[in-house]
Amino acid sequence: MDLVTSQKAATLWCQRLAASEYITLDTEFLRDKTYWPRLCLVQLAGAEGAVALDPILAPQVLEPLAELLANRQVLKVVHGGRQDLEIFYHQFGTLPSPVIDTQIVAMALGHGEQPGYNNLAASILGVEICKEQRFTDWAARPLSPAQLRYAESDVVPLRAIYEDLSKRLKAEGRTKWIDEEMQRLLDPSLYETNPTDAWKRIMPRTSDGKKIASLVALAEWREHEARKRDVPRGFVLPDKALSLLVQKQPTKIASLRNGREQAALRRVRDDDLGSALRVMAQAKPCPEIVEEVKAQLQIPTPCENLLSLLKALLRARANELGVASKLIATSEQLTAFACGGKNSGLLQGWRYDAFGKDAEALCRGHLGLTWKSDSVVTAPVAKEL
Repeated sequence: MDLVTSQKAATLWCQRLAASEYITLDTEFLRDKTYWPRLCLVQLAGAEGAVALDPILAPQVLEPLAELLANRQVLKVVHGGRQDLEIFYHQFGTLPSPVIDTQIVAMALGHGEQPGYNNLAASILGVEICKEQRFTDWAARPLSPAQLRYAESDVVPLRAIYEDLSKRLKAEGRTKWIDEEMQRLLDPSLYETNPTDAWKRIMPRTSDGKKIASLVALAEWREHEARKRDVPRGFVLPDKALSLLVQKQPTKIASLRNGREQAALRRVRDDDLGSALRVMAQAKPCPEIVEEVKAQLQIPTPCENLLSLLKALLRARANELGVASKLIATSEQLTAFACGGKNSGLLQGWRYDAFGKDAEALCRGHLGLTWKSDSVVTAPVAKEL
């Protein structure tokens, strides 16, 4: 793999790769000490070979890369690429296009719920990929030969994996499924974090309006602070500490530095703790959010009963289709459907054909579930004479 540390070489490589019908793409980054991921390496492979662009030694290599990623004549192939796409979105202000994610394709072809790259390489190519360098320090320079071999292994075998999956996808007639999934994956809203919605990262365990208000306010304050300092959220206020403050509703720092609470708060600075208490004191309940949380915590019994049936139906349909159940429907989508939600996502596109139609038939009593050959399967319900 060619390691590129100049804009001139990067431009030549990106021009060469632009002649490929598709390229495979991966990144190495660090995020353990920053809010925003630090891009350390970009690996690319096309028909002309493979290259690693080094933005640590030469940030200017990203300029020709941005042009290549925006080239709609070149398909970009990733595996489990949501984090990679997030990095590019915040780096360039736009998403690569077009894109196909082999993890999602593999889920549509029966390779499990979230098939890993190693597993696909073993099952499709019969090769084992060494992952010893996975947790190495990618910001350190110079990069070792072992690191470069690892970087190469993330994009070169992916070409053969993609070609195999692509053929099978067409044979199964599921290309439209993946087209729809890629549209969702390339929705910019997936990569935009709104501080006012930060509370949704922490599932509230209470329906108390005051405590919910504290959670919403603290989560938003923490998000702003983490961004301003460019540190992980937990460096400002760990989740356990945030939840503790919401539960205890303290008014003085001194009351939190003793007893069982001390362990959860020992890494929180007094300045941050003081700010958190002031934020809580000023927090005001939002009726809409309180109702949203209550709806999540208290699902009506009829909805729970229907949800159990829908989960069984999902397992049956996933087994019949040979598709990962998580790709067809998430737990949140099933719950929304069971509670009468028309915007659950199960009544549009390929999901409606694969599952939504049967879910509606089940609700109307026109479809049943039965046990056959050690599996739950769907069965039409005979009409009454």
